[in-house]
Amino acid sequence: MSTQEDDLTPVERSRGVTMWAAAFIFYATWSMLALLKNPIKISMFKFFFVLQIIGYLAAGIYILQLKEFARKLVIALAIIGCISAVFLLPKQMKMIQEIRSFYQEKVDESYENRRQQIMKKTKPEFQQEELSRLDKEQKEANALMPQLLNTVVIIGAAGTIIINGIIIFYFMRPKVKRQFIN
Repeated sequence: MSTQEDDLTPVERSRGVTMWAAAFIFYATWSMLALLKNPIKISMFKFFFVLQIIGYLAAGIYILQLKEFARKLVIALAIIGCISAVFLLPKQMKMIQEIRSFYQEKVDESYENRRQQIMKKTKPEFQQEELSRLDKEQKEANALMPQLLNTVVIIGAAGTIIINGIIIFYFMRPKVKRQFIN
């Protein structure tokens, strides 16, 4: 047999392709169930998220059937995922500011409650020490939270880019391409 004939001979679906298809189907199903559990207002972003879910579900199903268009669809979805991770970063940072504001209100409220408890329940000679310890904790929390939230967003975006990069790399490999029929 020549190598040209080997390239045209259909190849059995590999475990890796099956695993990725199952992961796409699981992700899409889980995301749909999450959306049904928590109905959302329609916006352009959420509309594209629903389209992405449908795309991954279709891709997962048709990857199991080794359809070439499903392989290309997954690559396109991964490229879009990488691009959106970069372009949505400012929006996510804005959301972080809102979370931080909410968090700050709760921290301030908790601080005031703890301060009142110290004033009521602690002997006067120990109050100053307890209040300065509480102030120190408050300052540390206020300094740590913005850094923590920003780190979570950046790691999330980097993780999205890495996972999508792995998907693109995997489905572009010649060994994987040969498994798909037109």
